[in-house]
Amino acid sequence: MEIVSDGPRRPPQNSSARDWPGGLTAFEQEMLRGATAGEVVDRNGPFGLEEMQTWGADRSVRAPVLRHLLVAEKWPVHAKGVRLRGLRISEHLNLEAATLRCPLRLENCYLDDLRPVNLDYATVSLVTLMRCHLAGLAGDTLVVTKALDLTGSTLTGPLMLHSADITGQLNCHGAQLTGTDSEGNALIANMMKVGGNVLVDEGFTAAGAVCLNGTVITGSVVCRGARLTGRDSDGNALVADWMKVGGVVFLDEGFTAAGAVRLPGADIGGLNCHGAQLTGTDNHGNALVADWMKVGLDVLLKRSRGQSMFSAAGTLSLRWATVGGSLEIEPYELSRDREQVALDAAGARIISKLRWLPEEQVHGKVNLEGTTVGHLEDCWTEANGGAERPNGYWPTDGRLRLDGFTYNTIVGEQQATVEQRLEWIRSQYQRPGTRTVFATQPYEQLANFYQRAGKDTEARTVAIARRRDLRRYGKLKWHRKALNLLLDVTIGYGYQTWRALAGLVGLYAMVLVISWIAQLHTGLIVPVPQNATGILPKPSALRCMSDYPCFNPFGYAFDTVVPIINLHQVDYLRPNASARPWGAFLVWASWAGTVLGWLAVTLAVAGYTGLARRVNSGNGGS
Repeated sequence: MEIVSDGPRRPPQNSSARDWPGGLTAFEQEMLRGATAGEVVDRNGPFGLEEMQTWGADRSVRAPVLRHLLVAEKWPVHAKGVRLRGLRISEHLNLEAATLRCPLRLENCYLDDLRPVNLDYATVSLVTLMRCHLAGLAGDTLVVTKALDLTGSTLTGPLMLHSADITGQLNCHGAQLTGTDSEGNALIANMMKVGGNVLVDEGFTAAGAVCLNGTVITGSVVCRGARLTGRDSDGNALVADWMKVGGVVFLDEGFTAAGAVRLPGADIGGLNCHGAQLTGTDNHGNALVADWMKVGLDVLLKRSRGQSMFSAAGTLSLRWATVGGSLEIEPYELSRDREQVALDAAGARIISKLRWLPEEQVHGKVNLEGTTVGHLEDCWTEANGGAERPNGYWPTDGRLRLDGFTYNTIVGEQQATVEQRLEWIRSQYQRPGTRTVFATQPYEQLANFYQRAGKDTEARTVAIARRRDLRRYGKLKWHRKALNLLLDVTIGYGYQTWRALAGLVGLYAMVLVISWIAQLHTGLIVPVPQNATGILPKPSALRCMSDYPCFNPFGYAFDTVVPIINLHQVDYLRPNASARPWGAFLVWASWAGTVLGWLAVTLAVAGYTGLARRVNSGNGGS
């Protein structure tokens, strides 16, 4: 045995062996002397499990003796506490409800009892179990005034820290939790309080779920590179409902989870999932559940600095979440199931930016209904003039939901054209012939964006497309579809009123030509009988009378086509329906000119007053 001195040695207590019933072994007496002097009692390696299991009495300490040293006042202990390295702790180490008078530091030690180390209700200053092998640790309601360090240790049973209160940090660097409880949990720390960081990283593995429900952590939760290979009975790998974290939750740089990561209602500083691999789902198909989560900074679901890709095998659910910074979604892969939801952020509020940059086409459903973001950034072509990214890799064929999605601006270098952005909106709808619910809000939102950006032409294009798509995708009855089509082809729903005026001018020209030709044929244009009574000889289109208006083809065509202004031509002259062979045609042409003229004027007025823009502008009802 080697004793490494950390300070001046004090004489050993010769009565130690006699103070313990049956006496102490020579090695236990060396432990007492080391504790008195503040020295590390050390044995050399190797420290593999097979070697540890062969250690005998020459490097063993009985757990009851160790407990007496830590708790009782009879044996003196240096302020540095009990420090053991490379030793075997035999029998059950039971410190339940005990108050440890000094720190306990075990390194490369083997605790051979099949029961977990019991620290339930205990009060300690510092406990370090570094690279140790033990059957688990029970620390429900444990109070630690400095830190709890389990770096590199292997626990074949669960780590239980329910309602523990740790003033400093909880360090589980590289710990291996190979055992679980009956519900599949490897780490149970519900309602725990930690004044520093929770470090579950650097090769940490858990064969069951990690439970942090309701925990309050002042620092950060660091799960960088952790591998959660197990799931609980609900399919979850990390369960942290309503957790509060002052810093950032790091699930990055190779973090993997074989089940769902649950953060519903959590209140955290930030969420960093750079390069995370969410390879499993819960029983409902979710890979990440963060509904109602509050995040002060960013939520980053993207590739790591080392180019590790973020991927998720199931739904990313952030319904009604609040993100104080940006939500950046840059996955290599989201759910490939066309019927499964890839992203559900309905009702979420993102103060800064929603960044949508998948590495490949997303086939699952994406729900952004009621989502509010400061800026929208997506990419429609690869950088440096590369290939087109169809639909910005947003899902198509009715698998995108945008009703209520609002944004202030659209940013990014590879932005979509207005035609591409309209196809993006149409991604909400199934193809014609299938059941579709039409929503006008996404069109209004896009038009408002273009108006604020000073792009009036694009805004008008969107406004017209909205009404055309209502006819295409909305559930309109035939008469409303007919009216919609009429407003489309005539005045562009009031955004192209010049069409009605151009039609009116063309109609006038046609009636003028017909009238001009008609006046050259005797008997086609005759006086109105009731106005020409007693006038002889009878007036005609080519004969003017001093007491009867002359026929003027310009005025006659104007009276026929423009009903709101009366030049009195049609009051005194009319087509002769009995004249052969063109009389009946002239009558029908006059009627058609009048009807079409009324229609053109009505459409022009509706367009200029804005009435046409309000017709058929609803959500597709009948």
